[in-house]
Amino acid sequence: MRQFIYRIYNIKENKYTMTGSLYGCEGIAHLAQCFNRNETIIEEYTGLDDIKGTKVFEGDIVKQKIGRKYEYNAVVWESCGWYINEFPLVMFDDGMIVAGNIHHHSKLLKK
Repeated sequence: MRQFIYRIYNIKENKYTMTGSLYGCEGIAHLAQCFNRNETIIEEYTGLDDIKGTKVFEGDIVKQKIGRKYEYNAVVWESCGWYINEFPLVMFDDGMIVAGNIHHHSKLLKK
């Protein structure tokens, strides 16, 4: 059975309040019932780590080298997979670095 890893961001407290693991679909359905979606944001682990070994979650901002420049982009779930812009996240797994998250480091996305 697949392990799902999540982190919970509390909107009111402006911080991550929990990271945990669940197994199978039953665990995911239970997770949605335990947290108020108006007060929390649930972000899933993508299954990939950056070049430093940091887990990459939905909502993370990753830094990757494009040519001679670095670009910062948010990791999002779109219909059937994890993406950075319009490109699948797996295209960047050999050179990305987690630079922050969209809640605390959104200024990085404007660079």
